[in-house]
Amino acid sequence: MRVLFWSLILFFGAFFFQLIIWKIRLPDRQSKALLQIFCFIFIGGLFTIWAARLEFQSLGILPPQGLSEYLHVSLFFISFTFSYLITYSAVEVDSPSLIMILAIQNAGKNGLTKEEFERSNTDNILTLPRINDLVHDKIAYLHGDKYQLTSKGFLLARIFNSYRKLLNLTAQVG
Repeated sequence: MRVLFWSLILFFGAFFFQLIIWKIRLPDRQSKALLQIFCFIFIGGLFTIWAARLEFQSLGILPPQGLSEYLHVSLFFISFTFSYLITYSAVEVDSPSLIMILAIQNAGKNGLTKEEFERSNTDNILTLPRINDLVHDKIAYLHGDKYQLTSKGFLLARIFNSYRKLLNLTAQVG
């Protein structure tokens, strides 16, 4: 129970710290800022729990006991943090699927005709914002009239391609 308690305290502490920062000013590179916030809270929080363990005990709040429980807290927190980062990336910007679903929802009970759907969901809405995000996050850059990957982009492409090959999935590009 201690592991769950302290893991959730750290996680929600980082989450609320993120909310405060987001209310003040939305960071330019949100995923990077999130990772920094969660790392800061994680390291600072674990140190605080360890340093103030006697004070917590005097209040009747038991801190993690021994290295094993601190490792369990760490594993839980890191797992939750990565899950949150993945989820956050889906809501950070409007994904093409979300844009299409919202367009159909906004049409109401009558639905959205195929022609209206195709007219409202152009490359300017679905594709170009994603390309701009790649450039903004330094995954790709525009060289003349061609997009090219940065070394970071090549690494990401290699990771995703390797994973897709492992799962026997084929690319549907072009």
